[in-house]
Amino acid sequence: MNIHSGKIGRYAVQKTIEHLKRCNVVLDQNVKEMRINIPKPEPRGAERFFYENVPQLKFKNPHVEFSGSQNQSEQAELLIKFSDERQERILLAEKEPSQIMQEVVKNAAATSSSE
Repeated sequence: MNIHSGKIGRYAVQKTIEHLKRCNVVLDQNVKEMRINIPKPEPRGAERFFYENVPQLKFKNPHVEFSGSQNQSEQAELLIKFSDERQERILLAEKEPSQIMQEVVKNAAATSSSE
């Protein structure tokens, strides 16, 4: 019998309610979609952001549509679409998850505070 600690996958992030609630970033109501593209071989920071932080953002911001892809012809990026048709592009290459989150806050957050 194979017994493990319940952590499965490359980063073994626990998708518990406590983990999801750790995010304190509320996106602006004008944000309608966030699309992340992580080509193979993926930048580690971008992949980690996708698996750890995107679920938290989704939990905190149910009004935003999130999607991901692995388009080989493009660079690693996060595209933020707003309801007024404006778009913000965040390049993810060589960035750590915390740096990516800072860019998200700078470009799309209504609030970011401790709870």
